[in-house]
Amino acid sequence: MANIAISRVSSMMKHLQGAQAKLAKSKEKVTHAMREVVNGGLIAATAYGLGTLDGRYGGVTVGGAPAELILAGLAHTAGVFWSGAAGSEHMHSVGNGALAVWAANAARVRGRLHREAQGLDPIAPGVNLLSFKGAKKGLPEGTSMEGATKPKAKVSAGG
Repeated sequence: MANIAISRVSSMMKHLQGAQAKLAKSKEKVTHAMREVVNGGLIAATAYGLGTLDGRYGGVTVGGAPAELILAGLAHTAGVFWSGAAGSEHMHSVGNGALAVWAANAARVRGRLHREAQGLDPIAPGVNLLSFKGAKKGLPEGTSMEGATKPKAKVSAGG
């Protein structure tokens, strides 16, 4: 009888140890997922903030260099120096957000230069590119500006 009780206790202990291992693995996965969510949020918040500054002040530069590129360099440098510290991963996320804004702005300028070099009219801000119909000068064959959305009227905060 004692052997049966000992074997049942031993079996229960193995079952509990297995459950503990599964719980630890699940906790590790949740921690990793939350870290990814936080880093994604930091990247998006950095890009949003820098995009807002760019929209408000138009291409902020420091000593001739784009502010986004400077922030990216500083944030990644801080992340390297704080390697292993709690905030280093977050500094790299801020740097990645700033790099994304710089790359998007550089690509936008390059696209406009290509369009200009081809002799095409500039695209009006606020145009929905998916709503083109028909043909019009300066646009690819089979497209036009008919039905394109117009920029929305500005609404003041005072009403």
